[in-house]
Amino acid sequence: MKFRKTVAGFSLIELMIALAVISILASIAYPNYMEYLQRARRAECASVLLGQANAMERRFSTTNSYVGALPGPVQCPADGGPSSYVLGFAEDEPTALTFVIQAVPAGAQTGDRCGTLSIDNTGLKTPASGMTTRQCW
Repeated sequence: MKFRKTVAGFSLIELMIALAVISILASIAYPNYMEYLQRARRAECASVLLGQANAMERRFSTTNSYVGALPGPVQCPADGGPSSYVLGFAEDEPTALTFVIQAVPAGAQTGDRCGTLSIDNTGLKTPASGMTTRQCW
C-alpha cells in the first residue's frame, strides 16, 4: 500500500490573488478613513467655534462691547492632544460691535479641503475654500 502525503496550504497563485484583493481594498479604505478623521476633527472644532461665539455674545450682553474679550481655547481639540486647528480672532482684537473668530488648520488637518473656518458676530459661518458652508459646517 502506498500512502499519499496530503499537501495542505496555499499555492503561490492563491496567495498573490489574496494579496491583490487586500491591497485593492486598502487603497479604497485608507483615503476614506482619512477623510472621515478630517470630518470628525472639523466637526469638533466647529463645536468649539460655536461655543466661543456664544461666549462672545454673553460678554456683549453684559458689557455692550466685544472689546477686551479673551478667546477661549487656542487650539482644537480643547482638551489637549495634537492640535488640528489653531483658533483666534481674524483681526488682532474684536471691535466694539463686531468679531470674527477663525480656526486655521494645523497638524493633520493642513490638507483639509475646507481650509480655514470662521464665524462672525452675526452667526455667519464660512469656510475659506470654495466649499459651501453646508459641506464644511
